[in-house]
Amino acid sequence: MKIDYVLPEYRGERGVMYQVYMEGYDDGWSKPDYETSKIYKLGRGTYVFHVRALNLITGQRSETSFTLHVSAAWYANWLAIILYIVLLAAGLRYLVLWLNKRAERELQRVKEENEQKTIRMKNEQLEAELKHRYSELADSTMNLMHKNDILQTIDAQLDTLSESVRREESKAHITKAINGIRHSLHETLNDDGNWNKFEENFNLVYDNFMVKLRERYPNLNKTDLKLCAYLRMDLSSKEMASLLNISVRSIETARYRLRKKLNLEAGENLTRFIQELGSTKDTD
Repeated sequence: MKIDYVLPEYRGERGVMYQVYMEGYDDGWSKPDYETSKIYKLGRGTYVFHVRALNLITGQRSETSFTLHVSAAWYANWLAIILYIVLLAAGLRYLVLWLNKRAERELQRVKEENEQKTIRMKNEQLEAELKHRYSELADSTMNLMHKNDILQTIDAQLDTLSESVRREESKAHITKAINGIRHSLHETLNDDGNWNKFEENFNLVYDNFMVKLRERYPNLNKTDLKLCAYLRMDLSSKEMASLLNISVRSIETARYRLRKKLNLEAGENLTRFIQELGSTKDTD
């Protein structure tokens, strides 16, 4: 704020000296000088401005004062303060909402990462379980083949022994005993206990292949299902003959009957058909 003051004196350019004092701002009167204005930087409040003049020509002294009130700036009044509070509250609310959304996004990201880790761990666990089941399936298949080979050998030996004994009537009871052994061996060869365990592991390894096969071709009997499983495993005719306890020629006959039940066209490869059937995903 600039305040101008003057005591007219036309007889001399430097005929008047001035002193000023602003109550509430200055500590006391200023030194006398010829300046006719004073600049103040006043804050909000009430002030009293004093000025006195000394006429150096006449020796006359004059003094006057006036009161001035400085209001708060437009940006510091009550309305502005209320506006600031409102804006501050809105800003804080926006900041809280932004922080909450950021926390939610971070929480969602962590949740998704944990879900991915869980899925990855489950997949690894399932893969390990699948490998274990596949190993069990392979062991079961080899054990079954080994058992059937042994039993077939024993059966052939007993058949020879039975023929030798049968020539002597005095040993008829031995023949009867041997036939009983052969009967027991045949029951062992046709035992489906191992097959049930084999089928359980097979379905785990090959994505419920047997279940889907039964649903699609309900007319298949147990021998057909076994043959399909062995074809899916890509076993040779000799290996399948051992597992089914039949001859290799009988395997060819069984394959022919299976082709008819599966409605295969002439020239269509049975093994390839079973392989592709086993690898087909459900579309439901």
